Amino acid sequence: MTDKPPFHERVAARLVAQLEAGTAPWQRPWQPGSSYVPTNAATGKSYRGINALLLLSQDRSDPRWLTYKQAEALDAQVRKGEHGALIQYWKFQEQVPQRDAQGSILRDEAGQALHSSVELERPRVFYAVVFNAQQIEGLPAPETKSRDWEPIARAEALLAKSEATIVHGGVRAFYSPARDLIRLPEQGQFETAASYYATALHELGHWTAHPTRLDRNIAHFFGSEEYAREELRAEIASLMLGDDIGVGHDPGQHAAHVGQWIAILKREPLEIFKAAAAAERIRDFVLGLEREQKLPASLQPTPDAPTQEASMKAAPERSGQRVYIDVPYAEREAARDLGARWDRALRSWYVPEGQEPRSASAHLPGSAVPGAPCGAGRRGALGSSGAFVVRRCRGPEGAHRAVATGTPTGGAAACDGPPRGACHRDAAPRARGVRRASRDGWAPASRSDRGR
Repeated sequence: MTDKPPFHERVAARLVAQLEAGTAPWQRPWQPGSSYVPTNAATGKSYRGINALLLLSQDRSDPRWLTYKQAEALDAQVRKGEHGALIQYWKFQEQVPQRDAQGSILRDEAGQALHSSVELERPRVFYAVVFNAQQIEGLPAPETKSRDWEPIARAEALLAKSEATIVHGGVRAFYSPARDLIRLPEQGQFETAASYYATALHELGHWTAHPTRLDRNIAHFFGSEEYAREELRAEIASLMLGDDIGVGHDPGQHAAHVGQWIAILKREPLEIFKAAAAAERIRDFVLGLEREQKLPASLQPTPDAPTQEASMKAAPERSGQRVYIDVPYAEREAARDLGARWDRALRSWYVPEGQEPRSASAHLPGSAVPGAPCGAGRRGALGSSGAFVVRRCRGPEGAHRAVATGTPTGGAAACDGPPRGACHRDAAPRARGVRRASRDGWAPASRSDRGR
């Protein structure tokens, strides 16, 4: 009996066959207003990454999926003889009972054991078989997905909130990394408004690669293999975003890369997993642009905010909470040996609670810990008003706390968030979401401050 190929090879082979037939999920047009991204009918959550692509490749008209047990719990029944689809998921944390100093399990007032979440040293992979609603008897008809927004208006608002530079003209749509701008044909050149915005979302996916955003290297020539890899990421991301926003998906402009996609996936089956994961990061970043960009009250600058020097002196004693550290890729193993851990959600290394931060002092940003200058001690940028300009980024509380401590000739900002690549680069005046700290609190940087 021949062993089955590994899961990633089976997924890649299926998608390669569909690419060759022109029916891969991101090759098919999806109509505006339709809901096509697979969801779990029991939890209501959408499948993500490779699982979303795999279930889309099953060519089902109903987006709902369930495990056998979930169907039974809903008083439904998988029809005899039906074959499900295998999906993969990873477990990075597990719940363990909380214990007191004597080792006894702690309980709440109702007598239930208290648990805490603990990160696994080695993530575990699990597999599940899911069935489409069309394979299950006893489920109600799918409900029409209600939207409390108008898709075109929402897409336009999202582009506006991105503050991306968009220039109209010509017959091609593309993103220029060197100039950090998106060029699109005039809206009237598209068959529908939805097609225009679907194309804009694709280019916005490339726009996220800029060093001040998700920092992907996309400086590749058209026709190169690396160029095709980036196109695959942006195309999958725009497929997912088209469902999120309601403008659908138009694959017409990207047929030129199909041959390269096929060659890459045949040679490197894991590439589709990497592309799907990168597409989810793009999707999350773009949808995150819609969220209100307000600092929590606890992070608002105050007159009695601690100085940079005081923060640097006090921070190493804060061993009761995570301390995020800046670890170069080449030094990740050494940092792990010192006890550092990787935060998947924030994509940053940190010193666990209860561990002395000095054990990882070589990796602390600016030779300090939270509260040290953003940018590993580098100076920030000053706006024309003389206020210190810093870039917002997604720290543990949703934004970094910055304090203006300089004069018109120099300054620094204190930062309580984890060092996340571009977030800790020199604060460029053109960076997205720029804010300035002034005596009156936080305010959007002026047009002149942004360098626009």
